[in-house]
Amino acid sequence: MGMFGPWGECHSSSHSKVSTELYYPVQTSALKTVFDAFIQALPAEKQVIIRRPYYIREILNTDTPLPDSAAYTNTNQARSGYHNDAYLNSADDGGTFAHGWSRSQELTYISQMTKHTFFGGETFGTPNSTYNNYSNALYESELQHMTYLNIDYQTSIYDVWDSSGKDTFTRRLGYRFVLNSIEYSEEVSPGGIFHLIINLKNTGFSSPHLLRPVELILKLGITELKATVSVDPRFWNREEDNIIIDRRFKIPANIQTGNWEVYLNLPDKALSIFSNPAYSIRFANNNVWIPASGYNKIIDSVPIHQDAPGQTTTETSFYEINPNATPVPLILGDVNSDGNVNIIDALLVAMYYIGLNPPDLVDLTAADTNCDSNINIIDALLIAQFYVSLIISFTNCTP
Repeated sequence: MGMFGPWGECHSSSHSKVSTELYYPVQTSALKTVFDAFIQALPAEKQVIIRRPYYIREILNTDTPLPDSAAYTNTNQARSGYHNDAYLNSADDGGTFAHGWSRSQELTYISQMTKHTFFGGETFGTPNSTYNNYSNALYESELQHMTYLNIDYQTSIYDVWDSSGKDTFTRRLGYRFVLNSIEYSEEVSPGGIFHLIINLKNTGFSSPHLLRPVELILKLGITELKATVSVDPRFWNREEDNIIIDRRFKIPANIQTGNWEVYLNLPDKALSIFSNPAYSIRFANNNVWIPASGYNKIIDSVPIHQDAPGQTTTETSFYEINPNATPVPLILGDVNSDGNVNIIDALLVAMYYIGLNPPDLVDLTAADTNCDSNINIIDALLIAQFYVSLIISFTNCTP
């Protein structure tokens, strides 16, 4: 929210308080006016980044940081992030703090708040000082869950870190997921149940703060089967040593037998880039990332054959089994998840394709009606054709 003062640094503005206060802090009324304008103009899941923690407390009128229970609830507090424009400069970071709170108090407040909100900034000061030396920079960036840092300023500070330090720091900015281990069913029958346990670690500074879908993908040749995984990566925090995803999936009774590969896909939820691999989350392990698709290959081969042990059913859908609810198989074309495939779904996909991003489109997996891993106007046309009975099924998606 850099709308006040020189270079948007939020000091010495015509809207500042009396000049006797350090760095002329901006009036609370002016801060609230601009903050409210941003909150109303931006989509509900977007956050507003504010120059000083002190300003956040002034705007929200509370000294209590965002609790875990309120994370991503679209409240004003849950949508308030933090930008430090004098990062690691001094004890008060060039006036970023210095409003009656000690550095220790500020860091404790920030550490809790930024578990679920964006934090970043740029460095400023004398290289290799008490605060911007590599060891302390790594410690405080982890503590504050840093998401981004201006690479162009101040380069003399980064140069002291040497190439190895800069590489480590860069890799840890934001989130960085590492597969610790995977356990899974060694074989499964058509119509049976595939059990999968994934153990992850976030070695980055922060979590991803934007909601995104997670897909489990079975692949045999050019055939792909996709199931939505009920998990929210925004809560894959660096504080957890082991992030466990323990799920069971229903294998279609009519699946082709063979040795299937298994992938995880974490695409961006925006339809315009949903199928763009550049926006999918890449795990940090070697020999896992598939650049062409954006998938992470987690299992080389799972035999699916008629002689595998276990109970089976005649269901023909591939989906996650929810132990706490009646399983609801994916309905291709039902992008607003109302249980019907109609012209509304077609319109929602078309709107997303041209970048309008309607909020009612909630199931991106159901939008890929020809299973080509792209969501575009063809999918909208197929849904419309299905609605008026020009086609009776989405045949390209039939295993």
